[in-house]
Amino acid sequence: MKVSPTTTTTRQERMEEVVRYNIRRYMRLAGKSQADIATLWGVTRGAVSQRLNGYSVLKFTEVALAAAELGVSISDLMDDKYLLQDEDFTSRLDEADNKKATGDTPMASNELLRLGLNQRPSD
Repeated sequence: MKVSPTTTTTRQERMEEVVRYNIRRYMRLAGKSQADIATLWGVTRGAVSQRLNGYSVLKFTEVALAAAELGVSISDLMDDKYLLQDEDFTSRLDEADNKKATGDTPMASNELLRLGLNQRPSD
């Protein structure tokens, strides 16, 4: 696990975020719903939602039960590699969205694209 923030609180929050992310990920892969996990944990579906979205704290016994139900180890739930990949992918998408237009396109050269009533840009 590559949890690197310096303060204890930040490390704890990051670890909880990783576990929540992985539980949701493995639920999707296993075809499990929040209702399935609610039955397993003995709570309501709303309580599962709150735990998986960080509004309530996950208990260790819930993490252990989830790991067993999803067919993975607790270490698998604590591994941040998939979250890091997802964060990297999201940041690359954000960078691509933020690049300014360049070149000789009508928008880049501040010219308006003029189309007839029945024309498409490809015509």
